[in-house]
Amino acid sequence: MMFQVDRWTEAFIGACRKNSHAKTAEDAKDIVDGLDALKAIYAGLEKLHHVRLSGLSASRRLENALKQSLCAFAPLRETIYASRLLCLLVRHGHWEETPALIAGLELAVEKLQGVTRLRLDSAGKPDADFVEELEKNYKVSVTENPALIGGYRIIIGGRLWDYSLRGKLESMRKILNHE
Repeated sequence: MMFQVDRWTEAFIGACRKNSHAKTAEDAKDIVDGLDALKAIYAGLEKLHHVRLSGLSASRRLENALKQSLCAFAPLRETIYASRLLCLLVRHGHWEETPALIAGLELAVEKLQGVTRLRLDSAGKPDADFVEELEKNYKVSVTENPALIGGYRIIIGGRLWDYSLRGKLESMRKILNHE
């Protein structure tokens, strides 16, 4: 069965919310707490390379181990949800998809907080002042891509602005070939 990041993300967010209808930046705090718990538990379990994490029996063993470790202190509601989510992932054979789920949750939190991601692909090392200016309004990730020949591309929310030499040459080629 195909793993659907969006469905698992929405289910976890719904569980972490105190008010199931709220979708505000304040609401993001509960989800961030759950995400932090999920990352911490996952990081600890990832160190157990020798343990096979797949199937119903592995899920039950994991659930028992997490319950025992959580009994040592009064766990937060979000920690309990994070441990349950990991058990469900194991039970359904989706343990390997946990990093994709974490990435999906991070994007959902950023959306609730009003954060917009921007990807800057640059032919070389981009100007530090330019990147600093972009970081005032966006969460920026920078990638050096020599294939652009010169210039850069900016991608925001799936929309592309191409200011690269490669892009200009491609546009010229299309014009000359009447495409």
